[in-house]
Amino acid sequence: MSLLIPKVGREAGAAEEKPGPAGQQWPHSAAGAEKRRLENPGYLDFQNIQMSGTEPDHSKLVSPEHSHITPMVSEQKKKKKKKEKKKKKKKKKKKKKKKKKKKKKKKSGMMSPFEK
Repeated sequence: MSLLIPKVGREAGAAEEKPGPAGQQWPHSAAGAEKRRLENPGYLDFQNIQMSGTEPDHSKLVSPEHSHITPMVSEQKKKKKKKEKKKKKKKKKKKKKKKKKKKKKKKSGMMSPFEK
């Protein structure tokens, strides 16, 4: 049985690869990855994707046939923003209502029966 032996310290350049039983390629080997890329054009090799900024470039992460599917993270962010916006609007409305109430002050003191 063959194993992938990780190296420690200065030797940790790349893990040592040993062929599997009956000349089988390991799925993480460079040759195996190249083979999958040739067989399946929609195959994603996450090791070769460059991350730009805080969010990855989704055009590289999503294969063309699945491009209509948006990542869950962005959906959650949109919902959160919408919720915050709604909350802000509600707060502003409440503040405005409170201000209006303050303006309508009752007159103190005795009122004559003819005044209304």
